[in-house]
Amino acid sequence: MVVEDLFPPCTRKECEQYGTFHKHVIPWQDEFIRAKEKFLAAVGGYGSGKTLPACILGVLLSITIPGNRGIVIRRSYPKLHDPTERVFLEVLQRSGVGFSTAEMRDKWPHRLLLENGSEVFFRESSEPGKFLGPEYGWFYIDEAVEEPEATFNSLVGRLRLGLAGQALRGFITTNPPNSPPYAPHWIEQKFGRETGVKTHAIEQEKIRFRLWRMSTQTNPFLPNDYVASLLATHTPSQVKRILSGEFSFSQEGRPVY
Repeated sequence: MVVEDLFPPCTRKECEQYGTFHKHVIPWQDEFIRAKEKFLAAVGGYGSGKTLPACILGVLLSITIPGNRGIVIRRSYPKLHDPTERVFLEVLQRSGVGFSTAEMRDKWPHRLLLENGSEVFFRESSEPGKFLGPEYGWFYIDEAVEEPEATFNSLVGRLRLGLAGQALRGFITTNPPNSPPYAPHWIEQKFGRETGVKTHAIEQEKIRFRLWRMSTQTNPFLPNDYVASLLATHTPSQVKRILSGEFSFSQEGRPVY
């Protein structure tokens, strides 16, 4: 199996290769999946292709490390189910690895058991006491901008599954936070503002956080009028975040003096 196998086939009629079976991998997505840093963040505008590589990374960590245990988090179950869990299940099915489902809710499984003994849990983050018991080999927080810092920190505290060894991973995907300069968002504090690696020296250890920041335009496989539609329906300050993928601050409503 190669990484490309886990991506969906291209079905865009505008594609030059339309009519042939082929797949597209955006360069930053490949970098994200192969990264060696312990903590990873993909921060980008709408439609920049964040969820797919994160789900692929979770699937690869689960199928290459027998007995691994991972968890996928989002603020509420409706948001978790579609698109996050749907994308994860599609990737797992493309891998060809056998699995069974458990803990069904609203026709969605909240626990997957892979044939190699690995487990994957899907949980909403509004009640952390329900998922902070086990030790994990990896965790994935989707739309992390909706989360308090405590969600990330609590999962870091559970990221200690021994059999995962050097492959322990914690990763997030999100639209850029509304981050005022006088009070940087926790994502900015941990990962920085620009694409690259931020190292935190703690006692004798160096903990590496790697960030990718992408604009919507980095995904060439969106509908032709997608960007124009966003420009037509959002304010310039909103466009900085949801289209350009910038950490920025916009004040909603009238200012208070």
